[in-house]
Amino acid sequence: IYGANAIVTSEGNATVTSGANATITSGSNATVTSDANAIVTSGANARVTNEANATVTSGANATITNATVTGGSNATVTSGANAIVTSGSNATVTKANTTVTSGANATVSREANTTVTSVANATVTSGSNPTVTSGSNAIVTSGSNATVTSEANTTVTSGANAIVTSGANTTVTSGANATVSREANTTVTSGANATVSREANTTGFPWGSAAGPGWTHPADVLGSALRRTRGPQGSALRRTRGPQGSALRRTHGPQGPDHVDWLWPWSERKPLCAAVRQLW
Repeated sequence: IYGANAIVTSEGNATVTSGANATITSGSNATVTSDANAIVTSGANARVTNEANATVTSGANATITNATVTGGSNATVTSGANAIVTSGSNATVTKANTTVTSGANATVSREANTTVTSVANATVTSGSNPTVTSGSNAIVTSGSNATVTSEANTTVTSGANAIVTSGANTTVTSGANATVSREANTTVTSGANATVSREANTTGFPWGSAAGPGWTHPADVLGSALRRTRGPQGSALRRTRGPQGSALRRTHGPQGPDHVDWLWPWSERKPLCAAVRQLW
């Protein structure tokens, strides 16, 4: 207690209190409190509180609490099951069932059932069922059932059943059943049954890239009708690359904007629009 640069090695139930630069190695149930630069290695149920630059390696159920810029920035937990990092900027956690809360630039790698909350620039890689909430620039890669909420510039890649809500500039790639709601500049690529709602400058191709760059919004009545068609007319329309197809994708009603008349006169467009309305 109160020993600067204290070192405890291979001790069960070791406790170090208020000792700067303390090190605990291979001690089960180790506890380090209010120590700068504390290190706990291979200690089961290790706990580090109010620590700057704390490191816990291979410690099951490790806990780092209130690691802040003044108390514990740059905390690292590696290979510790059920590790928890709270309010630690630049925290890094690698383990199953990890939780990172309110830590800027947190990174969670290859973790199952990971949760990152209120973390700016958070990254979750190869973790099944990860959740990222209210962290700008969050990235979730290869995580099934990933959920990202209220994230700016969020990216979800190869995550089945991914959900992104209220995040600007979101990208979901190769995620089956992906849902993106109220997102500006959102992109969904090669995601089966993808849903994009109420978004400006949104791109979503539930059938792949065949729709072309002219597709604008799921609320487009004519576009919705065309996407539901299964006959040769609908298939042909989706494959078009000429001015007629481009004009169709820009229309927003049975007649469409007047500015498309120079591309495709209404006298020629009217029979097809009538047929589309009947199909819809």
